[in-house]
Amino acid sequence: MSVKTETYQYQNRLADYCRSGKLNGALPLSREEALPQYRRLVFNVVKNTLEQAFPITQQVLTNEQWDELLFRFFLEHDCQTPQVWKLPAELCSYVIENQISEEIELPWLDELLWFEWLEIEVHTMPDIDAGPVSDEGSLLNDIPVLNPEYRLEKLSYPFHLFPVKEAAEKRGEYFVLLYREPESGKVHFMALAAIHAYFIEQLSAGEQTIEELIRDTAEKISSVLPESLLQQAMPFFEELLKNRVILGFRPNENAN
Repeated sequence: MSVKTETYQYQNRLADYCRSGKLNGALPLSREEALPQYRRLVFNVVKNTLEQAFPITQQVLTNEQWDELLFRFFLEHDCQTPQVWKLPAELCSYVIENQISEEIELPWLDELLWFEWLEIEVHTMPDIDAGPVSDEGSLLNDIPVLNPEYRLEKLSYPFHLFPVKEAAEKRGEYFVLLYREPESGKVHFMALAAIHAYFIEQLSAGEQTIEELIRDTAEKISSVLPESLLQQAMPFFEELLKNRVILGFRPNENAN
C-alpha cells in the first residue's frame, strides 16, 4: 500500500470521525485524546459559516430547529466543495434533497435559504468583462450594455419585499434582479414586473436597442401599441441606467 493511499484513508477516517464522533480504524496521532477537539473545531467552522450566510433563516427558525438542521447537515452530508464559503450552497441542496421543509412544515424554507445564498453568490461571483462601454449614447436608439454580474430569479415568496412571516402568507409569482454594483461590489435587489424580467432577458443578448425591443415586444403582445408600451417602459429603463444595471452603450464602430 502506498503512502498516498494511506494518507487518503487517514484523511477520510478523520473526516468521518469529525462528522459522526465515531472512529472506525486507527489514526497515527501523537495525542489521540485531542480527537474531540478536532471535531469541535471543524463543527465550529461549519456552524459559523452557515450562521453568517443565513442570518434571516436563523432568526425565523426556533433555536431547536436551527441547531437540529446544523447537526443533521454536519452529520449526514458528504460535503463536496473544498471552499468553505460555498458550504451554504450545499446546505440549500441538502435541505431540498431531504425534503426538510415538508418535514418541519415550513414550505418556504427552501426558497428562503436559496434567496440568502444568492446574495453571497452574486457578491463573490468572478468578475465578468462587459466589453467596450461608452458613457455617451441614446437610451432609446443605441444598444445598451447590461451589467453582466447579476442573477434574475423567479420566486414564489416575496422575501425581497416583506419580512419572512409576512412573505410566507403571500405565495405567488415574483421576479427579482440581484446585481453587483461595479464600483462598490455591493449587491442590490430590484423587484420586477414580469414584463420587466422579460426586458432584462432580452437586453442580456446585447443585440437590440430599446426602441427595437419595445417594437418587437408590442408585436408579440399584439394588444398594446408600441408608443403606449414605450411610454410605460421608459421610466424602468431610465432606472436601470441610473442604478448601474445598464452600464452604458455599445460604442458605434462606424463613428469616426
